[in-house]
Amino acid sequence: MSHVGHLRICGCSFFKFMGNCAVSLHPAGALDQSFPRSAVYRYASPHFPLLLAHAVFYLLFPCSLFCCRLVCVVFASHFTTVQRRQTRIADSACTPPPLRPSTAHRIPCFVLLTTASTLAHTELGRRTPSLSLPMMESGADVVCTGKVPPPVAPASQTSSTAAAEESRSYQETERFCTWRKHVRNLYQHLFHIDLVWESPVAQLMPYVTTKNGLTTHTIVSGTRTGGQEQSYLQLLSATVPQDTHVLDGSDVAYSEATGEVGGYGMAPHACSLSIERRILHDGDVLAARYAPANPLLIASTSSNGDLYVFDWSRVPLSRFPNEPPRPRAPLPPNELSSNATEEERAQYQKRMRALNVVATEQDRWDRRTGEGQHVLTLKGSNGASENLDWSTDADGVVASGSTGRACVWRVANLSKDHSRQVEPFKVFSLEDEEARVTQVNFSWTSPDTFVAASSTGAVYFNDVRMQHTTEVFSIENAATCLALSPLDGNALLVGDAVGKVLFFDLRKSSKAVQVDCLHDGEVTTVQWCPHSRHLFSSGGHDGVVCIYNQTRHKTLFKHWGHTDVIMDLGWSWQEDGAGQLVSTDSNAIMLWRPRDFFYCA
Repeated sequence: MSHVGHLRICGCSFFKFMGNCAVSLHPAGALDQSFPRSAVYRYASPHFPLLLAHAVFYLLFPCSLFCCRLVCVVFASHFTTVQRRQTRIADSACTPPPLRPSTAHRIPCFVLLTTASTLAHTELGRRTPSLSLPMMESGADVVCTGKVPPPVAPASQTSSTAAAEESRSYQETERFCTWRKHVRNLYQHLFHIDLVWESPVAQLMPYVTTKNGLTTHTIVSGTRTGGQEQSYLQLLSATVPQDTHVLDGSDVAYSEATGEVGGYGMAPHACSLSIERRILHDGDVLAARYAPANPLLIASTSSNGDLYVFDWSRVPLSRFPNEPPRPRAPLPPNELSSNATEEERAQYQKRMRALNVVATEQDRWDRRTGEGQHVLTLKGSNGASENLDWSTDADGVVASGSTGRACVWRVANLSKDHSRQVEPFKVFSLEDEEARVTQVNFSWTSPDTFVAASSTGAVYFNDVRMQHTTEVFSIENAATCLALSPLDGNALLVGDAVGKVLFFDLRKSSKAVQVDCLHDGEVTTVQWCPHSRHLFSSGGHDGVVCIYNQTRHKTLFKHWGHTDVIMDLGWSWQEDGAGQLVSTDSNAIMLWRPRDFFYCA
């Protein structure tokens, strides 16, 4: 019963009670209709004060209950507000502020799937086409997919399923199709570059060009052909729209039902992929990084055991100067129907002959080889190396690890008469000569120091001003990768061979501060976010990229778009590109950014 209803009922009872009392106290025993109202009080008995007290109680008791409940509600609301404010203050101490989204990130999701035959996918020694259609010079598609893993098949069906998966293109696999179906709900934008030859390198250059509502990113990549074709170090130019108005004004319609723009070979003219520079490389490219102090310099490791330094500003736009560009193949004709006429058959055969001629010219053009266009050769590595890193100072110091050693070279301020082959000025030898250095990483806060991980699980600290290396700590399994935070020189991530990512504080490095199992299998790469000291990303043999908040011990996002081992991974250092990543496997390079609410989760 409500307080108002209670008050109303009590009031009626009060007047009824007073009337009965007045009747009983009247000398005549009953009230005449003409009897004045004041006579009730005039002829009242001495017990009238008691009756008045009862009346006041009947009136004030419901009001007091209502007031008490109101006070309790207000107090509870205030207590809840204070508690929530204290919780927010406590969370803010360990939660990074959300990454500031740029103008390009406050738009509906658009996803571009681009294919370029001049890039790369293959298994070493066996050429495998990534599409059933003939590969064009460039094309584009827009897809919608997600991060839900495919269901696990029963044990009896595993072998048959694996055989069926191998016989199909990776774009036809169940995992890729499942991911593709949910993309529009997960990503702010996604740019998918299909490869012909695998690229073990994917790094965003530190500059972005913006013009007419379009943003152009430059990506460092390389090819690994296994000696079947000429290997290249490449600068890819990927142009994506800043907002959807560019897509709305294009000649290709946007499908609201599927979230797709265009199709294979029918990309909007605003969205494009081109090779800005193609640099001849001796041997397969195993790793590559630009120099932070001078992005015109790029160092790479080769399958022949040497390291090379390139000045890409000296490399002409054409691979072979004064030579025509690679021939562009026309779109293939549609398949003939069962009742095609003779004229249609003749036209089909004519277009196929023209397509075969262009394909032959492309193969001849691709088979051309040349000497590497490097400016320096770095000697001294003990076999092929798959890791290197530049110091952040202006001295041009680069380090790389191989079997049993880590070598350091200084490539800046060399005289014109200096030999084009440079020997290391420091060699740090490991105690176990059979151990392999799996990763090296310079400190951003102390440019003369770097850390190195080894296959035995030991992590070493090195100073280029000293002669000897120091083992800092050792983990149980092989250390496959590591990364120092660019914002905190004491924060170190180490990935191991069983899928764990370990967080160490070098000020108390004897024991891992945090251990998280993020992958099924080996962790291949870890990278700190340059815009937040709390976020990092990791990639593994399971083909998954994880974005993790190490302060809150929480996985924020999992990128399931890759179908093979993650070979390289990197964040965008641009302020407008905060939260954007580039990653690569043997099939594709992806430029992507999750939606904002994943970072705020």
